[in-house]
Amino acid sequence: MDAISRDLTGLEGKRIVVVEDDAILALILADQLRATGATVLGPAPTVHYAMQLIGLGRRRLDGAVLDIHLHGKTVYELADVLNDREVPFLFATATDRKTIPARFRHAPVLDKPVTPADLANAVIKMVRRPRPMQVAVPLPPPVPDDPVTVFARVVARTLVSP
Repeated sequence: MDAISRDLTGLEGKRIVVVEDDAILALILADQLRATGATVLGPAPTVHYAMQLIGLGRRRLDGAVLDIHLHGKTVYELADVLNDREVPFLFATATDRKTIPARFRHAPVLDKPVTPADLANAVIKMVRRPRPMQVAVPLPPPVPDDPVTVFARVVARTLVSP
């Protein structure tokens, strides 16, 4: 058992997608995450392949490690999907942080080259971070004579009547 799996466990049962276009680096990142107990989806070298891996909402994901530039294209379309699904992600990239769009400034950024310990620590912290709670907006009280209320009363009377 190496130093990573001995010292940094905590991703058991967590499903993490790795999106990286450098094949060797992608395999290294995936191996580092597996050493901490994660189930790794991928690695995916393109946004299209990553979308296929995550199943467009059909598969449970606990997090993602994303390189920003994939074969000349950015990963921001996938990051938007992950945001919509409330899946935490981090960027592992050589891209200047200042060029990351404001809507992704909440995401942690690891500068390449990424050390095994830094990757494991960042992913563990990312998946343990509580997701923001969605506050329910209270509905206004019904207006007694509005058409919807009147219709609901008529339907209710019809269903209750013998």
